[in-house]
Amino acid sequence: MSDEHLGRYVQILDSLIKRERLSQNEVERRLGWSKGSLSRLLSGKRGLEIRHLLQVLEVIKVTPQEFYGLVHPPVAPASLASAVMVEIAGDGGSLPPMVLPPRLTAEELDVRIEEALRRVFAEQAKVPPARS
Repeated sequence: MSDEHLGRYVQILDSLIKRERLSQNEVERRLGWSKGSLSRLLSGKRGLEIRHLLQVLEVIKVTPQEFYGLVHPPVAPASLASAVMVEIAGDGGSLPPMVLPPRLTAEELDVRIEEALRRVFAEQAKVPPARS
């Protein structure tokens, strides 16, 4: 895990503990950890292991799935055009905008655009309209 990802995990974990209005001492007490253990984890002085993360999440009543969703929130396409480009790329959108896959004929491009538009519109139809 990169330092950037680890920093995000720790930042969100710390925020969730504060949201529950628990002190670090209280979390440590509930986990049976020695005083200062959580502080060392959150400051990076001690490595954050999965088992530690899961233990803290259990105390603050956050599921691993909820935590993962906070660390890696889904990114919605900014516009219909970008959504179509993601669909055309067909690989999770790793291609930069306006760069087409190599060796794509005009007919293949037409088919991919049509399929992408169908998927995007179908997905948008599942999303309820925003309330004013």
